[in-house]
Amino acid sequence: MHKQLRLIIPYITRYRGDLFQAVLILVAASCISAAIPFLIKLSVDRLRDGFSRTVTSLILVTALLALVQAGLKARARMKIFNSTREIEFELRRDFHAHLSSLPYAFFRNHHRGDLIARMMADIGNIRMMISMVALHVSNTIATTALSLIMMWRLSPSITLLSVVPLCVLFLLMRGFIAPLHRAFTEIQQVNGSLSKQVNDVLTGIRVVKNYLLEAEERRRFDALNEEYMKKTLGATRVWGLLFPMTGFLGGLGTLAVMWLGGYYLMEHRITLGDFIALNTYYMMLMWPIAAFGWVLNLYQRGVASIQRIEAIYASEAERTGGLVPDAFTGTIAFEQVAVRKEGREVLKNVSFSLRPGERLLITGPTGGGKSTLLNLILGLEQEYTGSIRLDGVDIREIALSALRSGIGLVPQEPFLYSTSIRENLFNPSNLDRLIAMAQMGDEIKRYEHGVETVVGERGVTLSGGQKQRLTLARALSKNPRILLLDDPFTHVDGFTEQLVWEEIKPVLDGITVIIASSKPVPLAYVDWAAVLVDGGIADYGRAGELLERNPYMKLLYEVKG
Repeated sequence: MHKQLRLIIPYITRYRGDLFQAVLILVAASCISAAIPFLIKLSVDRLRDGFSRTVTSLILVTALLALVQAGLKARARMKIFNSTREIEFELRRDFHAHLSSLPYAFFRNHHRGDLIARMMADIGNIRMMISMVALHVSNTIATTALSLIMMWRLSPSITLLSVVPLCVLFLLMRGFIAPLHRAFTEIQQVNGSLSKQVNDVLTGIRVVKNYLLEAEERRRFDALNEEYMKKTLGATRVWGLLFPMTGFLGGLGTLAVMWLGGYYLMEHRITLGDFIALNTYYMMLMWPIAAFGWVLNLYQRGVASIQRIEAIYASEAERTGGLVPDAFTGTIAFEQVAVRKEGREVLKNVSFSLRPGERLLITGPTGGGKSTLLNLILGLEQEYTGSIRLDGVDIREIALSALRSGIGLVPQEPFLYSTSIRENLFNPSNLDRLIAMAQMGDEIKRYEHGVETVVGERGVTLSGGQKQRLTLARALSKNPRILLLDDPFTHVDGFTEQLVWEEIKPVLDGITVIIASSKPVPLAYVDWAAVLVDGGIADYGRAGELLERNPYMKLLYEVKG
């Protein structure tokens, strides 16, 4: 059990004070509960002599104890649920922090829909497991022990007979543990797949509608939803066998108590008060036992969720530590850099160097490795051979936070948060200047709320070109010493692109710029050019010279003309 719960033990330990107090309160409530049937017994036995003041006092004390018991249980539940909500908060916070620390390569192999399902549904299951176990296990142990003690004092033989069905019930529960765990593990896996499919449809809704894929996506969803239903029903069948067995065996115990207790009552071996108390104690005993089966259900669901969370924690985070330079000058040197992914060479012996303020255009056919090369500089790709030096220092020795803080990136697929334009640019002091450089001033003025306009999920209210230009403005807001542009103008018309280049040219003075582009870039704004084909540099040189001698460059710019 310790191995299964090792992920959550540190979190439980932080709140052990509140949880321990809640357990003590529940034990106190159980002690009061155990006293109530005994007081009822005394009241019934005293009624043989008439309705006296003593009977009235016993009834009032019983009512008062019942009220106190209810208050104690309410207090215990509040402490447990408040603590477990805090644990859920910390689990989700730490899981999110771990996800953020994982390398870029991790997210190529894990679908975000499944990760969201783990963060929300699985951590919710863990919270339910902790709260219900803390609430019901302590209550079950205390109530069971006290009820059996009080029953034993009243009649050992009736107690022994009533315990036999309960022992059988515990054995049955033990046999149900493995099937329940297997069933809930499968349910959570299918839930992750279902989340993936929904995320894909919502993310690509434009494609779905454009290609009339609604019916196909509905079929896919229905198939996964049906599988989820079948897995859930499978677990329900297992649980459905356990719950009736609990009721049946509990009923046998009740029958045993009433049969033997009734016989003893007629033989005057116990009083009417004893008979009522024995039945009441057994009813008190049955509820925790029945709840224990439900808790077992939640426990197995929680353990399955813990294993899914642990599978993500098993992935190593990005390296931490390293040199933290005061500032970069912008010198970049690649020496025989090679990258292999999934058995193929993405980059082959790439070598070049740039001095501070120089600008390099990397062009070539799609899939040639241009984006991978930029990711290497950012430390997003860390599996490579050869050497990449920044200001003469191997980037493996530089702290990733320092490396990325000095580099601006305009990715191939621009991403905007579902916030205002201002917040997407990180609230810079020179906001108006950045917007002007991106040629977005007139367009933003047409919006009712200007720069406070919320752009929607992933910038859905903007065009592709607008998103790219805002992403460029965001990169420049960092005042980077190195700027990486990955196909930054694929959705921007040629006229607007030229205006943007003219605006940002003064800003780029002194900044080392690498432009990866499969479309022509004005050579007046670059110093060097490289043609990257099948992961290797096929040609390298001054931009103008390369245009004269390289067939790919000639064809690329001729097509533009």
